[in-house]
Amino acid sequence: MFPAADQILPALAELGSLTYAVIALAAMLEGWFVTGVFVPGSLIVDAGGILAQQGVVKLMPLMALVALGSIAGSELGYWTGRLAKRGLQGRLEQSRAYQRATRLFEERGGLALVIGRFLGPVSGLVPMAAAMAGMEHRRFLPWSIAAAIPYAVFHVALGYVLGDALTRLGPLAGRVALVVGVVLVLVVGLVWLVRRILRLGPFVKSVGQAVLRAVLQMPVTRVWIDRHPRSSAFIAARFQTDVFTGLPVTVLAGVFVYVFGIWVGSVFDWLTAAPIVAVDTRVANLLHAFWSPGLLRGATWITALGDTRLVAAVTLAFVIALAARGRMALALAMVVAVVGNAVSVTVLKLIFQRERPPFAFFTESTNSFPSGHAAISVAFWGTIFYVLWRAGLIRVTVALVLAPLFALLIGGSRLVLGQHYLSDVFNGWLVGALWVVVAVVVAEWWRETHPRTEPRQGAVAWAAGGVTLALGLYAASIVVFYDKAQNIPWAGPPQVTLSSPLEIVGAGDFEPQAESVIGTPLEPVNLILAARDAQAVTEAMAQAGWQPAGRPGWSDMARAVFSAWRSLEDPTAPLIPYFWAGAPHDMAFEKPASADAPQTHHHVRFWQSRYVTAEGATLFVGAASLDRGLGDLGPDPDAERAALAGDLQSVGAVLLGVAPAGGPEQGLSISGEAWQSDGNAAVLALPLSFPQAAD
Repeated sequence: MFPAADQILPALAELGSLTYAVIALAAMLEGWFVTGVFVPGSLIVDAGGILAQQGVVKLMPLMALVALGSIAGSELGYWTGRLAKRGLQGRLEQSRAYQRATRLFEERGGLALVIGRFLGPVSGLVPMAAAMAGMEHRRFLPWSIAAAIPYAVFHVALGYVLGDALTRLGPLAGRVALVVGVVLVLVVGLVWLVRRILRLGPFVKSVGQAVLRAVLQMPVTRVWIDRHPRSSAFIAARFQTDVFTGLPVTVLAGVFVYVFGIWVGSVFDWLTAAPIVAVDTRVANLLHAFWSPGLLRGATWITALGDTRLVAAVTLAFVIALAARGRMALALAMVVAVVGNAVSVTVLKLIFQRERPPFAFFTESTNSFPSGHAAISVAFWGTIFYVLWRAGLIRVTVALVLAPLFALLIGGSRLVLGQHYLSDVFNGWLVGALWVVVAVVVAEWWRETHPRTEPRQGAVAWAAGGVTLALGLYAASIVVFYDKAQNIPWAGPPQVTLSSPLEIVGAGDFEPQAESVIGTPLEPVNLILAARDAQAVTEAMAQAGWQPAGRPGWSDMARAVFSAWRSLEDPTAPLIPYFWAGAPHDMAFEKPASADAPQTHHHVRFWQSRYVTAEGATLFVGAASLDRGLGDLGPDPDAERAALAGDLQSVGAVLLGVAPAGGPEQGLSISGEAWQSDGNAAVLALPLSFPQAAD
């Protein structure tokens, strides 16, 4: 869900009532084997379940529409099998996935439709196997409905549970360990996806050809062809497989239009401040909060792979080497991809004029939207791996895995270094993808229309090799010794002085509750503390019996999950980052578990605000809560606020009053128990001399 939650969820939420149709369509396309190879239908349905948990869509209507979409996909598979039956006789034995689907149908009959719906690539093939086996449609449809219902219930419910976990846990930030873990997951996922596409691709092509022949033989089709000879000839030419201007160009044109449509949508989302962009600040602040020397050094080495000097050197080296070998088509692809991408990104940056994040690690003179490094990571490196594959130096599987992996790593490094927002990187990837498609079209067209020249020999070949080697060494030195002017460490937004801490609620950027990384409301802000600095807060909390709670890592979360599963005591439950004013919490504390409730933890998160008092105290915004186990928060945050306020008063904090949830115009009260009413935030102050300075 690392990349998916940040892109799929906000995009679906922005569709409004069309969200139901898009999710149902995804279920349908995954259920049809032709599109199921490429469409992550289950993932989108899972995302729909998350949106249901957040209240964006309704649970039961979503399940019903997903089931209908699944039924429609099975119907497409069934009738595709009926149409392709004659043309595929004796041509399916080489597809192991189809053989598996056939065996499942032979052994289980109609029940195979239910079982196969949960078996990945097999799910779309079982309906076709049923049609090929001669199963009547009146018997097929009830089983198709029986398969769609548990599929819809399971995946929507799974997304609902994941949504609850995301809401309560937020992102897991384990610094270097998290980055390594994400990379490993990406590699495994990419290998699995590429192998699936390559394994089922020829089969899908065979079925498509058989269906096309069957359609062409239908009487209504023959009549239309006779009446419209020019149109039918043009359409037929677009599906020719023996020339590049036929089916290959048709597919690439479809890919270009699809990516361009997403790009236009991403630009519109940014211009209208849609939810997909609302996560920009939270993600940027979270990654900035987890900066460490090792993580920054690793991100620097990776981001160097998108440096313009390296790109220029490697591009020139490839062009010289390819031209010397007579591979002008591939050399032309490199030039088109790199130059076209560079011009596009430069123009777009000048048009949109978006400022970079305030805490960017390196000094940059260009604008932020779109990310040039992200665009390069696709346009340049994607074309590199295409060229290496066409030159016979790597297998297609390696190219299809490394190209997206390099894009994800380089784009991710820009986020870690704070050079770009998430929407900048996503838009840059799309721009780069457009130029990869253009470069491939140009190269393949050139290969088909121009004869290949003979490789250079003698001194010319040696000179080309020497220049290529020198440029390669120069590019390697850029990565190893990458150095760029760094920004002065960001000190945060400018401070604002208040005459009284109680005025913070009336401030323009005050938010009444914490949120998750995707903007889901979480704990209410129920305590505001005026203190000299963060050290004073830490000392006061320690004297009040509260201990610091560190940021969670992989081992922390694994221990918490295991403890919750086995109902074991976990005395060090990790606190997941919450967000206030777009930033993750600066400090977190927990109270040791009591003997009668060993799995219950009193937690509080503090954010250092930009507000200070006339006396020089900094205002810290806090959210106190009761954690009774992984994902199980107590229902009464007001009681937690009252208990924490009492603990702080016992060590010298002074209760100044109340900041009502509705704002200061509701009036303030510090008498009796009035400040403990629902939804109010207790405002306390520590003495400015706390803790006592050392002599």
